[in-house]
Amino acid sequence: MNLLRYIAGRLVVYVLVIVFALTVLFFVPRLGPTDPVEAMLAKVASRGAYMDAAQVDMLRQSLADTFGLDGSLLDQYWAFIKRIVFTADFGPSLSMYPTPVMELIWNALPLDFRAAAGLYADRFGCWGISSACSPAGARPAPVRG
Repeated sequence: MNLLRYIAGRLVVYVLVIVFALTVLFFVPRLGPTDPVEAMLAKVASRGAYMDAAQVDMLRQSLADTFGLDGSLLDQYWAFIKRIVFTADFGPSLSMYPTPVMELIWNALPLDFRAAAGLYADRFGCWGISSACSPAGARPAPVRG
């Protein structure tokens, strides 16, 4: 019974951490001083492309739809959460548009896994080997540094 209570408590903590991380992930880009849609429009204008007012408005609306910036902040947040939970789609990257964020994550993930596995093996592998060779119950002193 204690094990089930422990596992349930850990699952609740995991869910709360994920909700907190997604909330931070949603709000931090919106705290910036610039609007990503206006930044994209400025980038298009800096390339020397001429568009009349109707085209600029259509592009502005299209980019707002693409980035999920339509509606109130609460509507945007719920749409963001639903898109991530049900489709695992983080949308396009604001800084590397039109590259999807998931593509950037998948490109960086193998390197992170290798680094984490190396750190894990370095720290805990030595302890595991020395404890396997030690008498039962003996634990090696932790490595400081």
